[in-house]
Amino acid sequence: MLKIMAALAFVLAGALPAAAQCMLPLDSLFWEQCRQPQGVQPPATVPYSNPGQDDDDGVAAPPTQVAPRYIPRQIQPTIVQPQPRQYGVPVQQAALPVQRQSSNYFDPIDIAEPTTVGANTIVVNLAGRYLTLYGEEVTELRGRSLPASDGVVWRKGTRYSIGVGKDGFRAATLGEYTVGRKQVNPPWYPPNEMIGRDPRTHHLDRDPANGRLYKASGDPTNPLGTRAMYLIKPDGVDSLFRIHGTIEPWTIGTNVSSGCFRMMPKDVEMLYEQVRVGTKVMVKQS
Repeated sequence: MLKIMAALAFVLAGALPAAAQCMLPLDSLFWEQCRQPQGVQPPATVPYSNPGQDDDDGVAAPPTQVAPRYIPRQIQPTIVQPQPRQYGVPVQQAALPVQRQSSNYFDPIDIAEPTTVGANTIVVNLAGRYLTLYGEEVTELRGRSLPASDGVVWRKGTRYSIGVGKDGFRAATLGEYTVGRKQVNPPWYPPNEMIGRDPRTHHLDRDPANGRLYKASGDPTNPLGTRAMYLIKPDGVDSLFRIHGTIEPWTIGTNVSSGCFRMMPKDVEMLYEQVRVGTKVMVKQS
């Protein structure tokens, strides 16, 4: 009787689609097939038989081994936490310019010292890499009288850290000059001797007014920065030396230029307001 029912079940299973087969009230082979993941073949099984029990023909069936039931592997789902969308480059990873400074740089300081120069005079000290703007005379300091001698007086002043010429360029700057003119956001016209030698001259524009190579006013790559004071020789000829700002603040306090005197942006703006056209400039070794 059991063999007849099994044969009938096989016939019905072949005639029904897979979805319908899974609905048959069978608890053996077909139910196990429905439990298999798609594309996975179940292990081989043998027809059901009770070992040691009589079959329907009255013959005792020999003991048989039943293959172990196939148990689908349990897969734990991976939970992915949603990440917030990020726009642009995080500030800490962005390529921002580093505003550093030389260990030789110092902030402007007010001083009072004996000197032979007159008021409203700038003295550049090449060895010390600083300049001093001298002002009014003082005869008393902190309640104490200041001694005076022939040609020497005590004057107040403001001292600024600067960058000076490289080796081979400083000697040419020694002498006396006057501030011939001043300019905010000055254009930069490098001399012909500098063009090609200085990497800063490799990407210049051509001035449509005169055809000269230059960096325009307000250009963020302009080496003169935001302020410039032009030094004129006693005979009225442009010396080509300038007191100016910089876009390289880490060079202040070092021997760096081709002769000009560069200052921190905040410092040159302060000096620019203190100096007038006609101010005397003296450049000394020390």
